[in-house]
Amino acid sequence: MDSTCKIEGVLIRRSLFSDADDLAELMKMHDYAADGIPRSAVFGGGTKQFFQHLIETSSVTLTAVSSTPELEVVVGFAAFSIVPEGLDPIWETLLQENYSIDPKAITKDNTVEDILCTNTLWLNFMLCPPVTTHLTRVSRETNSRRHDWEAFIAKTPYDGYSLCEELLYHALGTQQHVAHLLCHTHGKFNVIENIGFAEQTPKSKGEGELYYAHRNRVLDKLHLRLGRIEDYDDFVPLLVKGTGVITNLPQDFYLEEILKDQNQENKVLVAETQKTHRLVGMACVRVLSSEEQQLISKRYQTDSFQKFAPVRNRSQTTSNLLLIDFLYFNPEYCFSVTDFIRYLYVHFPTHEYCAVCLPHDIEEPPFLHQFRYLPIRKYQPHNARGESLPIPDGLWVHCRYSLDSLSIQLVNDKNDVAQVEEFMDAPRYGLTPAVSTAFRESANSSLEDDEMAGNHICATLRWGPQRDIVGLASVQRMSVPDMYALRSNYDIDQFTHFNIKKGHDYSATTISLTSQDKKEDFYSEEMRGILVKSLYIIPAFDEGFRTFVSHLLRLCGAEMAVILVSKEVQANPSIAKIFIPAQPRRVVESLTSASGAADNEDSDVDDDVAFLNIKPLNTLLFATKRSLSDAHQRVNTRIVVVGASATGFAFLYRLLTVPYAHFTNIVLVSVDGLTPHLYQNANQWHTDQMEMLEREHSLLFTRQSIRVVTGALVDLDKVNKFVSVDNGVFEPYDYLVLTTGRQYITPPSIRTLQQQEGQSSRAGVIPLNSENAIDRLRQKLKELDRDANNVSNVVVYGSGLEAITVVNAILKEGFSPQRVVLCRPEEDVPDSMNYDAYQIVVNYFKHLGTSVLQGYDASRLEFDDENKLRTVVLDPVSHERAADSAIELNCSIIVCAETKDIDPNVLSTLNKRSIVFDGRVIVENNYRTTDPSVFAAGPVAMFTRRYGATESFDDFNAKDVGYHLAEVLMGFIGFDEFVDPKYHTSNPSEMNNGDKDNTLYTKVLEENGSKVAKHNNVLGEMTEEEALETLRRLPQYSSPLARRTFFLHDFVFSARAASTLTSTSVPPSPAGILIPRTASASSTTSSPSSLTITLALWSRSFTCPSTLTSTPA
Repeated sequence: MDSTCKIEGVLIRRSLFSDADDLAELMKMHDYAADGIPRSAVFGGGTKQFFQHLIETSSVTLTAVSSTPELEVVVGFAAFSIVPEGLDPIWETLLQENYSIDPKAITKDNTVEDILCTNTLWLNFMLCPPVTTHLTRVSRETNSRRHDWEAFIAKTPYDGYSLCEELLYHALGTQQHVAHLLCHTHGKFNVIENIGFAEQTPKSKGEGELYYAHRNRVLDKLHLRLGRIEDYDDFVPLLVKGTGVITNLPQDFYLEEILKDQNQENKVLVAETQKTHRLVGMACVRVLSSEEQQLISKRYQTDSFQKFAPVRNRSQTTSNLLLIDFLYFNPEYCFSVTDFIRYLYVHFPTHEYCAVCLPHDIEEPPFLHQFRYLPIRKYQPHNARGESLPIPDGLWVHCRYSLDSLSIQLVNDKNDVAQVEEFMDAPRYGLTPAVSTAFRESANSSLEDDEMAGNHICATLRWGPQRDIVGLASVQRMSVPDMYALRSNYDIDQFTHFNIKKGHDYSATTISLTSQDKKEDFYSEEMRGILVKSLYIIPAFDEGFRTFVSHLLRLCGAEMAVILVSKEVQANPSIAKIFIPAQPRRVVESLTSASGAADNEDSDVDDDVAFLNIKPLNTLLFATKRSLSDAHQRVNTRIVVVGASATGFAFLYRLLTVPYAHFTNIVLVSVDGLTPHLYQNANQWHTDQMEMLEREHSLLFTRQSIRVVTGALVDLDKVNKFVSVDNGVFEPYDYLVLTTGRQYITPPSIRTLQQQEGQSSRAGVIPLNSENAIDRLRQKLKELDRDANNVSNVVVYGSGLEAITVVNAILKEGFSPQRVVLCRPEEDVPDSMNYDAYQIVVNYFKHLGTSVLQGYDASRLEFDDENKLRTVVLDPVSHERAADSAIELNCSIIVCAETKDIDPNVLSTLNKRSIVFDGRVIVENNYRTTDPSVFAAGPVAMFTRRYGATESFDDFNAKDVGYHLAEVLMGFIGFDEFVDPKYHTSNPSEMNNGDKDNTLYTKVLEENGSKVAKHNNVLGEMTEEEALETLRRLPQYSSPLARRTFFLHDFVFSARAASTLTSTSVPPSPAGILIPRTASASSTTSSPSSLTITLALWSRSFTCPSTLTSTPA
């Protein structure tokens, strides 16, 4: 994240791994700037590899670069960490034994906190040459670059001290909890001493130089006071300017009267600069009454804070909540937010919580980073009298105790175990019995002496002078093979670098070596990890999660913390704010056994820890010291997704895998809820489109930021922005995303026959349009199978691969193949198959005894006296067949897998609420409908006709569509990196003008006598160049389409085709292969009892039982 700098022409950002080259070159210029460029011995190195190691393992690394686009070069660098470079990671003992540092005496301030591991940061490297140093580069540059360098040096005159102060300023500004800075060197470095660091004298020689500085020596401390009536005149210009105003102006806001009428329950707090007394912050704070506090507790999800019950003074009966009615804070002074909040509690010493109400979709200013967002409870749009109720704003809450310094202590003795037991015995919000039991076992096992127990660590997070336990962690050290097992299954490498010190020597991976030969030469112990088995912090202190995990890494000598979660083993919701999900690799899963033995028993790697049990559906969350120092961008925008289609799942997955964003307010509305992955069902009733892996899909279950509402959309209020669900739930939204898929319906031909017989739409006819429909079918199959007197058939009605999949699912349920009939109204081969593959499937079914009727449709249905389906008559579709070729079947169930359509509830709602509709929802190239807050993609949507006759979304890979939809929406939310002028510059109102060719739109205009109705802007009337330019504005989807279904006897049918909007190397015509489930698609099994058939299009071979034959085309 880039930050502005007081030095003109210089930008300070987080360091990149690629900066190491420039930094190493800069170190060679020591002779030209001894004050700003240290010798390599001072900080212990200066090579490219050294800087790569610093950037990868430090908590905070900052790089100063020139902000000129033509000359983006590195001009400075600083590295900070919770671990001193070259010293013992557990440095508290070293500090106590060899140095006497008294922060209170040094700063002459008795309120300064003691030095603790949790409030201290080590400066491990500083590189801050003056701008004149770069004059040596000018002579070596080309003419154009030389001019850029000369302009930069002339425009940006700064010295090394100014650059050093800027780097320190930005580091402490992002680390609000840090009060102390320490720096350990092996030689003098003048810059450190001249900017406020005081050298500390060691008790013994040979320890090197140690420098200390308090936060206030680096940052200008603000002057905090109560407001005065004179502040009114100073504040009005700031209010008019608007910058820094966080809250909306309350109604009847009279600042002058508020300043005049301050008392014990209403106060105005002001922050101003020390030297110029310029006003930079103001907060109007009042004490809420007990009734107001109760109202807020009922309106918002405050259970995690125990509805603001007192933490310390349990007997307190008065209100415990403060409310900031108005807040202004200059963002340039965000480094002093903690001081300002602490000062607020000074004037309200008996209150423990402070809150502020703001719109949900506000981009959180730095002031709110220490507050916790609480969503509203169940919303009701009307009261008992039928009056409309406004949707409440979002609530941000802060607990005063989160400002206190915390300490970390390992469980080492029986007294510690007793304290853990006492902590577990008390009722704790969000602490499940299973986690509580795990903590007890971990605390007791930490006292055992065996080698394995030594790798299990139990730690406590403590608070206050009494060192009360407020958090617990149970971790296990991971072996090097454990880390590599994770790397083989999850793409951790895109976030971190391995083998930095050792270098990228991959000689051990040469194919001339055996699989285990010199395996230890390749394994690196640099990136050691810990497995977090359990982690819990009292919600009032959950801002300490980062600190807790960071110092667990320090105490364990590790660089990465990982959590393996699943649908059954959930992580604390607060962990989502600091841990990053690692995307699973799209490779064959490399699993390890739960017993601790590797797959290859001949491994010669010494394992000090048992291998991890990596289950197929685990989701890996990880954090490093570096990532823990990066504040995730918290997005509280309310996003409501309607429809659990493949597009909707891909959309959600993309949002959840943005590593630096944390979405807190996502709601999924679906008839079937959050459905499991296709392979997690006992049987496969739908064709696998292969968009998401099981591990990718499982992330949706384990990330608790998704709230699921089971039901169907029945109404939409565009003015007040909420949707109505058929179960009585009302969900407010800032953005509504429609990703409803198409479900099977009763085909018109069969529906007409039902109506002729006067039967209900469900009498013996089951369209597979939901999980309930599948459960109903399975139940009827069981009843039919148990009824010995009923030997009627089950007809599967459908022409595509889905119908074949349904037949397979029925057979896998154990139903007799001889009583299953596949009725295909189409005479042609299914789109997903070629002729050879289709004939194999037909012969396969015939071999089992299942009949396949091609080119037949239902012509008559007969029902018995109990209105149950008894007979179906199937006639040939083609008139060329004989009239007497009709087939009459005893039939109890017709399974419809032919015609699909959008949920009629969704279509009715959109049509009723004037969302432009033409059989499907009309969207722009950015998926926006006519309502700028409503987006749509997938089968429910179609691009506006302004782009001509575009393909259906069914012809695109749903994963591509969902990913692109998420990225476009993030651009609208405020993520600059996702803003694309092609999608984010058009005016939403253009939709109304661009869709004049829409038939529904045109009809409405014609009925009102508008001449504009004759407008017809289609691609056919454009020039070829104009048509191509218009099409270029459409999204491009590159991934191919795929279909796969599983047969009995472990056979798999797979087909793949190119996406229609782009050209790929995949054959444009769909083809298919039928292979044994355990074999490769390109393998050929030769045996006397098998027949090899080759598909010419792919030139690949597969095998099938010799009893199945293929009819030549």
